[in-house]
Amino acid sequence: MSTYMSRLFPRSNSSFFLCSGQAIKADVLRLREQTLLVDAGIGSPRICTQDETSVTGKGVNRFEDKVGFLDSGAGGGESLVRKRVLERFFVDLVSGDSLIKERAAVKFNDLLGSRALDVVAGEPTLLNPRRFRQTLVWLELNRRWRSNSKNKPWAGFQSCSGTALVGRVHFPSKAEKVLEVPLQGGKEMGPYIGLVTVFATEEDAFFASGSFRPDSRYPFIYLSGRRFRFGEIHGRKVVYVRCGIGMMNAVAATQQMLDVFDVKGIIHFGIAGNTNNSMSIGDVTIPNQVAHTGIWDWVNPNSTVDPADVAQLDIGSYNVPKGSGINLLGHIGNNKEQFYSVSGEPNVAERLLWAKITPQWLRLASGLEGIKLEQCLNSSLCLPEKPKLVVGLRASTADIFVDNAAYRDFLFQQFGVSSADMESAAVVLTSLSNGFPVIVIRGLSDLAGKQQGDNAWSKFGSLAALNSVKAVLGFISKLPHAHSATH
Repeated sequence: MSTYMSRLFPRSNSSFFLCSGQAIKADVLRLREQTLLVDAGIGSPRICTQDETSVTGKGVNRFEDKVGFLDSGAGGGESLVRKRVLERFFVDLVSGDSLIKERAAVKFNDLLGSRALDVVAGEPTLLNPRRFRQTLVWLELNRRWRSNSKNKPWAGFQSCSGTALVGRVHFPSKAEKVLEVPLQGGKEMGPYIGLVTVFATEEDAFFASGSFRPDSRYPFIYLSGRRFRFGEIHGRKVVYVRCGIGMMNAVAATQQMLDVFDVKGIIHFGIAGNTNNSMSIGDVTIPNQVAHTGIWDWVNPNSTVDPADVAQLDIGSYNVPKGSGINLLGHIGNNKEQFYSVSGEPNVAERLLWAKITPQWLRLASGLEGIKLEQCLNSSLCLPEKPKLVVGLRASTADIFVDNAAYRDFLFQQFGVSSADMESAAVVLTSLSNGFPVIVIRGLSDLAGKQQGDNAWSKFGSLAALNSVKAVLGFISKLPHAHSATH
């Protein structure tokens, strides 16, 4: 694991090469068949591929191994190793956030002794007990901190710095995967049900349900700035992430979840705009297919859209008075997605409009119809009718927040969709492309522009999110404990 150790520090700030013949014990977790999480006790744990380590065999998920050291050449040796290790601890204790500081303190005390322990069994009581050694180390580190600002490895740790954030090591290589918050302990990973939601309102409703039980030893990690949380719901292991608004965020978070963790399927949930007059705010829709309706061919007024486009929006038709004059915005044709998948011909895209939800999961979800949903957010804010859950409608996704009655009606008339959001198609297409089961559960928070006055999502968004969470929890309870979903 010399590759791992050589990356613990930015080479621009230090030369952390360790002497031949020495070793540090590391905890190793197998995240996937060829992906390992290595924690040597200093710095942050790091994701490695198996060929970067000395690990052999595939049957064990959690074990201990030795981190090998590279020959540092002249000036190296055990003293340099100890110096860099202690400096790394000092950086974490001074600059880290609360979790990093706690972890660093535990590791520091483990190596040098807790201040609560004056002596250790078998150690002479007056000859450098561990408490005294720890005090000497602290004095020496403080001296170095005050006297040396040029070459110390924490030189980049400044708030508002362009090279690093407080408590986070900056590595120049963008390709490196860094766990920015360390994990607490370890246990066998997966298989998980993946949960993907979008923004804070939905996340608040999810955790307010009280059904998510965090993993006591591995509660979360950060990957690419997102927090992936591990836990259980109704006895099923889950990994949860809030992806962020928009299709790009949804694709990135979903793909990373599928790549890094042992996930058997994705449940995507949140709120959406209502584009179907037979549905109401507070209702929950579980669509059977989702379309990306934001792939546009936008042409001039004197041009025609591609005959292969699935729908056409003539902007001039919405002039007032209708048909009067020429609208220079012309015409918009809705194009199809280019869909690549593990089940398709390699490097050949399929032209796809409707991405279909996994049929087995959709059949399970049909048992949720009739579930009791919340009608009131509080004693003074209630819906006029009891909300309902409907399975089997259609959904639209685009990087557009729809709050326009005319465009809302266009979507319903041309595509027959009952909801509009900004992420669902991205999650579904990414999951299906990789060959994983997927389902979408959305609570309707507003009328997508059909309302009188301001959009209602700010008023009823929390209620819609709460109802979507109730449906998610109900769906998870229907999944088998030995989760083995298929297409």
